[in-house]
Amino acid sequence: MTENSKSKIQEGYSKSSIYYFLQVLEQIIFTTMMNFEYGIISGIFPSFFLSLAVSRLWKPKKGDKKITIEIRRFFARRKTLDWTWRLTVAWIAYVPLYYIVGMVISPWVLPYYTNQNVELGLVLPDMNIMIGMQFIRGAFYLLSALFIIILWKHSKRSLELWLGFAFFIQIAAIPLIVGYWLPIGLRIPHAIELCIDSFVQAFIYGEILFK
Repeated sequence: MTENSKSKIQEGYSKSSIYYFLQVLEQIIFTTMMNFEYGIISGIFPSFFLSLAVSRLWKPKKGDKKITIEIRRFFARRKTLDWTWRLTVAWIAYVPLYYIVGMVISPWVLPYYTNQNVELGLVLPDMNIMIGMQFIRGAFYLLSALFIIILWKHSKRSLELWLGFAFFIQIAAIPLIVGYWLPIGLRIPHAIELCIDSFVQAFIYGEILFK
């Protein structure tokens, strides 16, 4: 196995593992039905197989450089101060994005969290806790996407589309399918919300981080 194939496995595993880890954190504050150990362990296997599939379907081309070389070249393009504000904005931008889109979609989803007659095990946490969680999510999303941005060899627009699609599949499409016990009236608005989050977030990353 080549160095770049190993890198692709590690990147895929890192990205999908981060997704499952964040899902567990979300369950801690938004639900009363939480099994932390099960959530972490059950995410290990799909993370591994997803990363293995990525490494096999998108094999590195001959002449690809080691990831350490690519990282050094990537960060050498701009000065430290320039990277500091760009990475900070990329990290924090997810918080207002999450809040604004969530407010727009709230009329359709809030009843499932606040109506005591709807027994889905869902709870609405304090706003400070909810927003604080998004700072954590924003940091982990940026970390998982950064390696893709560094190694991307095509256009900025294709990066934004593919990155947005990857976010959408993981945080919206999979839960929409797997969470079959949740009402469709809750899953669809949440999927729309997360679709907007995914592609706007990917656009922000592409515009301020990509060359």
